Amino acid sequence: MGNLTKYFKRKIQDYLFGLVSYTPPTNYYVGLLTSYNSATDSYTEGTYTGYSRVVVPNNKTSFNISTDTAVAEITNATAITFPMKEGGADVTVTHIGYFDALTGGNLLFVGKWDVIVQNYDRVIIEANGLSIKVLNG
Repeated sequence: MGNLTKYFKRKIQDYLFGLVSYTPPTNYYVGLLTSYNSATDSYTEGTYTGYSRVVVPNNKTSFNISTDTAVAEITNATAITFPMKEGGADVTVTHIGYFDALTGGNLLFVGKWDVIVQNYDRVIIEANGLSIKVLNG
């Protein structure tokens, strides 16, 4: 998955150099995006009857942390299951995003993902199916 958004990069930079305080969210909220523009961090979130972002608690039960010294990688430790799509046109998902709020809020991480959600589909991201990587060097 794995790109930090411009918003989140600035937030981390400002925090590291004492310009702002920062408290990580208690929960992350994973959403399905139908478009994402990395130049502007603009996105369109998928919508369908029954859709909502999925709550992922920000704790060591929800995430696996890699011990590899060449890359810092975090993956989801448990499956992320979206509500079933109930009606309407197919939804083409192009990206997955981690947000800091159930609705609205800020997009923190985003990654490419291609799937078409049809009626009565339930999108399930298996454990270890999403990763956030920070490369060394």
